[in-house]
Amino acid sequence: MLIDFWAQWCVECQRMDVETYNNPRVEKSLHPFTLIRIDVMANDAAPRELLHHFHLFGPPAVLLVDHKGQMVAQYEGYEDPDTLLRHLHNALNQSHGVPDSH
Repeated sequence: MLIDFWAQWCVECQRMDVETYNNPRVEKSLHPFTLIRIDVMANDAAPRELLHHFHLFGPPAVLLVDHKGQMVAQYEGYEDPDTLLRHLHNALNQSHGVPDSH
């Protein structure tokens, strides 16, 4: 599962939508993942509580969670297509017990 924390006012979130998530290689690599987008645009209790729970400063932020519900990785800030692809590849390998080749 890929959990994406974003907000419409977040310039880097918009950049990730255009440059990263719309990249054909990223779109293809996301197929094995369930994508959950959490809109933290409203500055009320629920978004603040979620950000605090995951120790996140704010959007953009990405959490990768395996099929057992365990967090595999957490990234904050803008991720270009190559960086996100590397993270997705590593998360899939970890969830299938394949050692990381890096």
